[in-house]
Amino acid sequence: MRNYKLIYYSLLSLFAIACTHSHEGHSHSEEDVEEAHDHGDEIVLHAEDAEKFGVKTTVIEPDTFYEVLTVSGQVLNSPTQSASIIAPKAGTVGFGCNAVLGNNLSKGQPFASISVAGVSGGDVSAAAKARIAAAKRELDRLTPLLADGIITKGELNAAQAEYDQAVAAYSPAASSGAAVAPISGVITSINVRNGEFVQAGQSLADISASTEITIRADVPAKAIDKSRTFSDANIRPAGGNEWISINKFGGNIKSDTRIASNSGYEPVYIELGNTKNLIPGTYVEIALLSTPRLNIISVPVSAISEQQGSKFVFRKVDDDGYEKIPVITGASDGINIEILSGLESGQEIVCEGTVFVRLAETSGNVPEGHSHNH
Repeated sequence: MRNYKLIYYSLLSLFAIACTHSHEGHSHSEEDVEEAHDHGDEIVLHAEDAEKFGVKTTVIEPDTFYEVLTVSGQVLNSPTQSASIIAPKAGTVGFGCNAVLGNNLSKGQPFASISVAGVSGGDVSAAAKARIAAAKRELDRLTPLLADGIITKGELNAAQAEYDQAVAAYSPAASSGAAVAPISGVITSINVRNGEFVQAGQSLADISASTEITIRADVPAKAIDKSRTFSDANIRPAGGNEWISINKFGGNIKSDTRIASNSGYEPVYIELGNTKNLIPGTYVEIALLSTPRLNIISVPVSAISEQQGSKFVFRKVDDDGYEKIPVITGASDGINIEILSGLESGQEIVCEGTVFVRLAETSGNVPEGHSHNH
């Protein structure tokens, strides 16, 4: 709400400045903002200005509206879409520039390096590599001696086994010390601190492929019986403005899932393709849609203007004119809101750019040489 007010008053200031500025030879096509003023009860906003500022209208008709249960939820890691970035050897961690929560990594991209400098016991990887070299030299020395009958087959087999074991014990990844992403995805957690000593195989960070996600909706236990009627859901990331209909993105609700809980809430799970790059671990607001209700008048939430505790919509009355209509609203699914009274079927209302019509309502100054006649 605070951000909305800041935007509103900033735009209002621009309107006031534009409307008090005039000069000789001024023509309407040279306006930086629209000519706007009250004409009785009618709000005047020229059609070309409405188009320039993205004011759009829609004709309202009764339609199906669903009962809504608004709850909170969390984006979860999908077990098949996540992995850990592992330390290839023991040593101290040195983070690279990619080691930031929320960063995207490609498969094989470096995340951190492991150094054995200053660690007692030396570099195990270097010792393993030296062992390979020594075993290879011994194998090469003994191989021609078998043909000359100087050594037995068993002695050569023992040298071969020693070489094979040395190769198996050596890890090129450990030798490089590079901890890389095993899959492409987003870093969802970092489990160690820069400079910390870690063991070989220890998890340094978690990464999620983020192509598919699961969202847990926390439904009050008293409303869990409605879970089988949930047909759709709209979700909005915490702090975000855009609501997403899961049906439009191929999502589905696991309404048959029942897991006992002692917290007074029961989880309902939503599976969704992560087209909006939702980050696992973050919270979302969820509007669960259940029983359909027929012949309900509703409008987009963006059509509502709230002033001094009352709610209004703007109806288009002609090409350049609008009127403000008080309405009483009901339930909202985040995208649309039910209208209990104030509107009738067939009326054309502003559904986008409402703020600019409201600014036209409050701006009373008209540049010289302009008028609006009916």
